[in-house]
Amino acid sequence: MKNPSLALCCALTLGASAPLLNAAQEITLSVNAADPGTPVNRLIFGGCYLDFRQHTDAYEELGLSSNREASPGDASARKIQPEPGQWHWEEFDQWLVWLKENNITGVCTLSNYAPWMLGEGTTEPEDWEFFIEDWSDHAAAVVRHANIENKAGIRYWEIWNEPDSPTFWFKQPWNSGSERYAQLFHAAVRKMKAVDPTILVGTGGMADPWRGGIRKWWAPLITDYGVGEVMDFAAIHTYYGNPANGAVDDALARMRAIMREQLQTEKPILITEYNALMHEDFTQRGVSFAEQSLITALNLGLFAARDVAAAQYFCIGWWESDFCPWAPDGQPRPVVEAFKFWKDYQGERLSVTEKGPGLGYSVACRDGDTVRLYVPVAGDYPAEVSWKRYQVNVSGLRGPVTAEILAFYGDETHSLTHSLTPESDGSHTVAFKWPAQSDALLKITLSPDASPSPAAK
Repeated sequence: MKNPSLALCCALTLGASAPLLNAAQEITLSVNAADPGTPVNRLIFGGCYLDFRQHTDAYEELGLSSNREASPGDASARKIQPEPGQWHWEEFDQWLVWLKENNITGVCTLSNYAPWMLGEGTTEPEDWEFFIEDWSDHAAAVVRHANIENKAGIRYWEIWNEPDSPTFWFKQPWNSGSERYAQLFHAAVRKMKAVDPTILVGTGGMADPWRGGIRKWWAPLITDYGVGEVMDFAAIHTYYGNPANGAVDDALARMRAIMREQLQTEKPILITEYNALMHEDFTQRGVSFAEQSLITALNLGLFAARDVAAAQYFCIGWWESDFCPWAPDGQPRPVVEAFKFWKDYQGERLSVTEKGPGLGYSVACRDGDTVRLYVPVAGDYPAEVSWKRYQVNVSGLRGPVTAEILAFYGDETHSLTHSLTPESDGSHTVAFKWPAQSDALLKITLSPDASPSPAAK
């Protein structure tokens, strides 16, 4: 952000007094409220881990619908099966109960290993064939415990956490373990689906897909090792800052292109971890809590626009880190407001047509008789451009409507001055200007005008 309060003041003043037609660049958004639409996907509003402490109502407060549990959490093989034949389900079962009680969709990441699975190995298996056999038996046992014995209905199962990374894949060099991972994946999928054929099993979230994970690690799984045919989804992790930089967009597009070419179809993509930066002390690295909050809000818009199947914020918990939505003393950080800003994205998703130099990932929903658009705006304009003029045309609304625009900056939200014009074809046009030097997420709401008609007064 670049002095958003000053920019907003200018927007309010000039939006009210200056002719709207003087904008140097124009962006038009169009939505038909009468379209049938498709159900809004709330699974993109999720989180990793469960360390709520005093915030036991955190998921309801933030409007979250999915949760990923992974090693080193309660789904860790080290915790569940520390020795052959020894099973410790207590913490894992607490997660299953919590999911049921709160109607949360679980994403279970089976990762890590108990030391006994390595045989005489220290940093990697002594015998890979033995390890793959035993680990895949373990994976099947977890599915059986969760879905058959406890009727938990865990649908999404992710095989390994960041398997392209030496941190999590046996200290091997970056992107070097595709062949062994493919062997493990095939064995695990076969045994897990023998227990519960209804589950969806996907490749583990890549630590760094954009910089090399897709090309060097994931693509060979699809082109050389047959994983694409048996996987139900793919997962990535994204810690790439403001989505306007295109890194996440590029990663999604490349993965989908590989699937179309090799599989003649696209399979769902989950983003099982994301944040502004991968560093738990990001405020010491130049990213403020306010900026991180805005980046989170913008990322959620990108995930919705690009049809990401589910996404989990990293993380709900880890109180000692900057990632946690609450400070160690329990006070909320700005990112709490980022999630709240999206809580009314519900009902049916509507298509948005965008023309002009916008960011290209606006989304809209119809909630009863109300239509909402979520529009990312950026102030990084060419030097000769001071303003961009937006026109939002919504057709298919019945009767008189009112309009409201809220601008979310990460740490504060303000109303934005605009005009609302009923058109001769029955549509409505909302017009406003947006200044250079200011990034935000806008929420434009058109709802029935509840004020009394002249005849009723």
